[in-house]
Amino acid sequence: MADTKTDKNLHDVNQRNIHWHEMGLFKGWSIYRFLPELIELVRNSNVQSILDYGCGKAYAWKKGNMKLAITSAYNSEQIGARLYDPYVPEFSEKPSRNRQYDLVICCDVLEHVPEGDALDLVLADLWLYSKGAIFINVDTDLSNKGVEYEGITYNAHETIKSREWWLEKISKQQEMYGNKFVKIHFGDVVSNTVDRRYKTDKRYLPTDEK
Repeated sequence: MADTKTDKNLHDVNQRNIHWHEMGLFKGWSIYRFLPELIELVRNSNVQSILDYGCGKAYAWKKGNMKLAITSAYNSEQIGARLYDPYVPEFSEKPSRNRQYDLVICCDVLEHVPEGDALDLVLADLWLYSKGAIFINVDTDLSNKGVEYEGITYNAHETIKSREWWLEKISKQQEMYGNKFVKIHFGDVVSNTVDRRYKTDKRYLPTDEK
């Protein structure tokens, strides 16, 4: 029998996320601070295809030239990047289950997913879509600000757990879906606007961000 309380909670979370995306939040800049590590991972793992799972509005790819930066550093043909975010119409189409990617990126996403079946499904997706490597950043603390929805202020983070909890969760994924090369960060909260501290190479920034 379905857990109606859980179903309602997940529905409410989905509605809040839709509303917050419509407000212009979750622009997808936070991945940019990891550009040097991603470039190194692409080089070392011979990455030719990338899935950014939970890309937000993908500003890092669209305005920050992430693709150009990774391709230039790798000195190869352009590396394909598939962008997916269920709350952004432009990127809401889920990749085919028949498709795998050399590198799956999931940056500042998991803490926004409610604990339980929803989180387990997202984690399973990361492993099933990955051909070899997974890059994760997850926050272990409350968001640095609340976000309003229908007159109530919510914290944007749904699952707040310790590093040990997340590592155990990831270990279970490895057991169930096969070992991948996994690199995980437990990052500090970054605001929805670009944090200048994490700019890594001005050559790849849009003119108005240099």
